[in-house]
Amino acid sequence: MVYVGAIDLSIKAARYGYGASEDILKILEQIEQNTNHEDISAFLQNILLHAQNAHRTVDDTLDKFRSVRQNLFEVRVSLLLKR
Repeated sequence: MVYVGAIDLSIKAARYGYGASEDILKILEQIEQNTNHEDISAFLQNILLHAQNAHRTVDDTLDKFRSVRQNLFEVRVSLLLKR
């Protein structure tokens, strides 16, 4: 069920990406409205934490899909050898 886990992680990564794009829009709105620099800095720290979590999730997702690809290749090879 590695494939199912990879799909679940890819959905989680997509959610992080969506959240990051929302955060970027919010920070741009704050800059446009001349929001306090301390508030912007705190918000950017929060975005950094989300980006780090997203990066880890994407790395995990890639590893899972890589494992799925290896498993499928091994199954294919074993089926070819049985012929």
